[in-house]
Amino acid sequence: MAVIRKLWNGEYSLPVAFWAFYVGGALLSLIVVAPVLLASYQFDVSVLSVVVVLRLALLIVTSVGVWRSAQRNIASPIWISRIWGIAARAWVAFWAVGFVWINIVGAIDAFSN
Repeated sequence: MAVIRKLWNGEYSLPVAFWAFYVGGALLSLIVVAPVLLASYQFDVSVLSVVVVLRLALLIVTSVGVWRSAQRNIASPIWISRIWGIAARAWVAFWAVGFVWINIVGAIDAFSN
């Protein structure tokens, strides 16, 4: 729990928060979840729902962690650090908007049929 709290508060450096938790966590979760998704027809909806909720929780925690970790870089007097901080926040914002957009469009399509 201390690792999650530290990530949530942005106490890790930006490279650790972004590469280890955001990118590495997403890849690891896909490796773990892929067999479940491929065999999802064998599970009932509750198993698949738990998987989706856990991946969403990972996405939220890592996104907030990267966003907060980027603050130190943005406040840095070194211009390249500022660029990395802004780029990290832009990346998180881009994927968050894409995630919301895909789910809104998916919900609209599901209810329109």
